[in-house]
Amino acid sequence: MNAAAHSELNLEEPSILRATWVKGIPTSHDEMLYIGDVPLVHRTEQGIQEQMVEQSVSVGDRVLEIGYGWGFASLAIERKSPVLHTIIEANNVLAQTARNKMRNAQVICGFWEDVVGSKLDFYDSVIFDACSSLSFEQGLAVDLAIRHLVPAWHILMPRLKSGTKIGVIVPTGNLTEAEIVALMPSKVKTFKLTDSINCPQPTVNGWFSDGCKLLTLIAP
Repeated sequence: MNAAAHSELNLEEPSILRATWVKGIPTSHDEMLYIGDVPLVHRTEQGIQEQMVEQSVSVGDRVLEIGYGWGFASLAIERKSPVLHTIIEANNVLAQTARNKMRNAQVICGFWEDVVGSKLDFYDSVIFDACSSLSFEQGLAVDLAIRHLVPAWHILMPRLKSGTKIGVIVPTGNLTEAEIVALMPSKVKTFKLTDSINCPQPTVNGWFSDGCKLLTLIAP
């Protein structure tokens, strides 16, 4: 997706973004998975997504996975023999792909903000890749991205039960761990940051060039 095409996206209208995400047709080009014209996840992320699962999911956990993508994390979770594996995927086609390939998982089609309800205290582990959704905002300051464009900080994480393990890939640029924590909402600052790993990110027409980190946290 070139810069001109990106500028044509109406980033001010959430309903347009949602429609693109739900009804867009997934395609792949140069190892990047797209929904419509929007780049979602690159195959080079397989290793870091598998590491996210290794650090955040234990054998026999009840796992909530937000977003299916290429299915790298889903397969890694299944190798942990989870008691429950729930995948929430907003795109219709990717959700059906997940149903076809992940026969032991419960797949819910929708936006996680709309479907998780009050069940969050049921899970032992939660994993998600926030860099994918934030790729809409090429050029946005990283501190603003962390503060305002990761709704999980504000909606999902404060509602998890004590001891829940969270694996999340977030855009960080060159920020230190202390600077990342300083940008989190106060409720999330109480989470224990157990690990932080730099993620190798491909540069695709300028996207993802600021870099990301894999953060592993535990709910207090």
